Amino acid sequence: MFRRQTNGKGTIRKRPDNTYEGRIMIDGERFSAYGRTKQIVQEKMDLIKKEKQALKQSPKALSVEYTVGQWLDMWYDEYLLSVTHNTKKRYEMEIRLHLKPFIGDCRMDTLNIMQVQRLYNDLHQRGLSAKSVKCAHGVLHLALSKAVELGLIPFNVTEKCTVPRLEAYEMRPFMAEELTRFLDEIKGHRYEDVFYTAVFTGMREAEIMGLTWDCIDFERGTIRVYRQLQRTGVGGMYEFTRPKNNKSRTIKPASGVMIRLQSIRQKQFSENVIDREGFVFRSSGGGHLTINMLYKSFKQIVSKQGLDELRFHDLRHTYAMLSLQSGCDIKTLSANLGHASVAFTLDRYGHVSEKMHTAASEKMQLVIDQLNSNCK
Repeated sequence: MFRRQTNGKGTIRKRPDNTYEGRIMIDGERFSAYGRTKQIVQEKMDLIKKEKQALKQSPKALSVEYTVGQWLDMWYDEYLLSVTHNTKKRYEMEIRLHLKPFIGDCRMDTLNIMQVQRLYNDLHQRGLSAKSVKCAHGVLHLALSKAVELGLIPFNVTEKCTVPRLEAYEMRPFMAEELTRFLDEIKGHRYEDVFYTAVFTGMREAEIMGLTWDCIDFERGTIRVYRQLQRTGVGGMYEFTRPKNNKSRTIKPASGVMIRLQSIRQKQFSENVIDREGFVFRSSGGGHLTINMLYKSFKQIVSKQGLDELRFHDLRHTYAMLSLQSGCDIKTLSANLGHASVAFTLDRYGHVSEKMHTAASEKMQLVIDQLNSNCK
């Protein structure tokens, strides 16, 4: 239980999970801090109090006192409570490798546009890809935006900087003949069912790896995608996370996919190999699949066909093109793919194949011919 808090006085309590929570009241506003020990929580509460007092005295007080590196550490520790574990690990890497070594010693109140622009240019010249530079920019932008919000700095210098232009990845789905050869090539392969499911459901690699039997409703013929299996980066461990865009979805694949999944389930039951997690697709050793397993196997198969440029993710693009060619509307396709918005789906798959253009033109001509005949 927390005692009644007076202004500037904090209290700390132990939580059921053996961590600690502290609360402090400052000018009628309550703040909370969490940590593994009382000391950590107390330090955080002291920091909150110090920050609020400095802001009250002068908006620039903290920006003069802190370096960019110190602010990045504070932002990372205190303001990333809602991001996923993997995202936080990426932020930590960007701060440690690409931001602090170059601008970490700069004072917050003196950091300028040219320093940040020089940082981006140097990173790119050192061999970082445009995408990697943009990731570093994104982290710095978020951290400085919070500093602006708190009144530590007057504006975000990253908004005036230019990052290297990204080269758009050219989507490369399987062509009809290539897909036929691919499906023939995977027959009997230990990951045949994985590749088949990817082609005809459009599920992401991590979603397929994390697919469990509780996701599948054989009566309704549906698959519920509400999580994915992601490598955390800590000792190569995997954990379940929310799907990309935090959007769960239910898809209704072709009946052939459900029949194949039913066959897998029956086989697991007969062999008594359904484990506690209930993974649909399992490795030869009995555990869950890993990214390396699928990547290596997929590359071996497409290399035989002379299609080394294709990636596992291109199975998802293939599903999208097959759906459009079969007459699926863009809104339904967007929902099946779990995209953030229909606009994103339109941007990525709004183009149609030459065959679809021709078919649409021929249908329109039939309408015109019919109208002309009715006018006579």
